[in-house]
Amino acid sequence: MNSHRFIHIAGCYKSGTSWLLNSISAHPEVLGWSEFDPIRAVYRELKYRPLLMRPVYRLVGKPLKQAEAPLFRLRKSSEVFEKMFVGRGWIPLIGNAYESIQKYPHRSDINAFLEELTALAEIVLPRDARPLLTADRFDFPLAFPNTTAKSLTGLMTDVSKLEETDQAVSIFYSYLQSQCAPETVVATKAADQVACIPLLAKHSPDSYKVVIVRDGRDVAVSASYYQKLMAQWGANWTPRKVSSVRSIKSWAYRVRLLSRYAKSYNLIVLRYEDLLAEYETFMTLLLKKLGLTANPDIVSQIASKASFEAATYGRKPGESANHIVRKGVVGDWKHHFTQSQADELWNAARTELSILGYTREGIIDESETFPAMLR
Repeated sequence: MNSHRFIHIAGCYKSGTSWLLNSISAHPEVLGWSEFDPIRAVYRELKYRPLLMRPVYRLVGKPLKQAEAPLFRLRKSSEVFEKMFVGRGWIPLIGNAYESIQKYPHRSDINAFLEELTALAEIVLPRDARPLLTADRFDFPLAFPNTTAKSLTGLMTDVSKLEETDQAVSIFYSYLQSQCAPETVVATKAADQVACIPLLAKHSPDSYKVVIVRDGRDVAVSASYYQKLMAQWGANWTPRKVSSVRSIKSWAYRVRLLSRYAKSYNLIVLRYEDLLAEYETFMTLLLKKLGLTANPDIVSQIASKASFEAATYGRKPGESANHIVRKGVVGDWKHHFTQSQADELWNAARTELSILGYTREGIIDESETFPAMLR
């Protein structure tokens, strides 16, 4: 893979990563691909102290704490294949379709397995002889149905035969690149990849890496809504239900990691609130940072194609609906939490909120200068 032709949107969770991918995908030099995280498919994050220490900590009544430096362990080959292809990863399935593919016995026959998988997804893949994809033909993120059966079979076969499973990450990115014309810039997105940034840099060293951040209190509200919606849909990737305090503590942990990684890995950090308030200004700054053409006509076209109304088929910002794109507004947390709850959230993450410029009242403090923040 030529990693210098890649843009990776690496997070943060529930902070506008889909909106950012839609925006970059609307650029005439970029082909975006729908969300998938090959890093987490290949590596398992060890969020707590080693299992052998758990009985000791329970005995002395000391809580298990999340490690400040994330630890990862390579998954076994069979587990990597499951994470990448069996209904939860690159080829997502919901409900009965997911249950059916879990029981499918012939995964050693890749062609038969892919045929079953695409039938359950109700997808017909393009012919193998179709031309390479060019960015000027698409202004939205693509997905596995835009790749050919031959290339997808090749990807599955290569992953299934790996002895060194960490190679699966580069193989996946090479597969995406092989679908595109040589001059194409490829954009990917994973909503919660901040902890994985050192691994992302290892597998895609010359790429651009973008992180969009948002007020952690709004993130807590959005995460709660998303959990309920996915449970309602019966999605097998439905996150566990957690309290708003736990949600913002998880957010704060990622902000601390982001502070550590921002300069070391040459990240581009963008605030959701800035992009929402001055979209064309900040999109122009971002495109220039990414080495893309950023003339006013292109930025204006991107703004139209990636607007909230376009993503929700005409809904206005602030209008809620039973939709994965919720409201598209700033400060909605003020309508969800009592003063006591808001104080508790502030106290749980005041340091991390402050270093990103978020005040107790929810106003942006422009005097705060977070490393690598786009300005």
